[in-house]
Amino acid sequence: MGGRRLGVSVELLCKKYGLLGAAADLNAREAISTAFGKDCLFDAVNSFHVIEHLHHPKDYLLGCYDALVPRGVMRLGLPFYPSQRIRNHELAFRLGLANHPYNFGLPDHVSYFDRPTICRLMGDVGFELLDVRKTAFTSVHQIVEAAGRGNWLRNTTCRLALACDPLLRWVGSYQHLDILARKRG
Repeated sequence: MGGRRLGVSVELLCKKYGLLGAAADLNAREAISTAFGKDCLFDAVNSFHVIEHLHHPKDYLLGCYDALVPRGVMRLGLPFYPSQRIRNHELAFRLGLANHPYNFGLPDHVSYFDRPTICRLMGDVGFELLDVRKTAFTSVHQIVEAAGRGNWLRNTTCRLALACDPLLRWVGSYQHLDILARKRG
């Protein structure tokens, strides 16, 4: 692997399940081809909550595109950040209601996408979009419903969360985009 030592987690998974894996800096377009070799192509790439951590997301998508066989498939999962959600959070931070100016305390998220932006970027790279879905919870009511009723602590937490629901709706509760795309050609 070009002298690059696999990360411990990657190494353990590869050994346990007989997988091919490598640790790489995904900000570089050549990361995948450097790690696996230029002739190593894949039928599918599954990228779940990676792109929002990268300073060069287009280079990452280009690298994934390059690593796919013609008509290969990519599944991309990422947080959903409509511009209003970002503006609301910036205001909450200025008012002292949020602990970090970006992403609700996750400063390692450096790239933000709404649906039109990520779809346009994937199209620019050359992907044909097959399916784009907004998933995850849209309100505290859904979270509480999914958590179900349980012991007194869970019930108390659910009641407190429901009381905060109007504020959380204003700020924007967690959303996720799930995209299925195919390499053209």
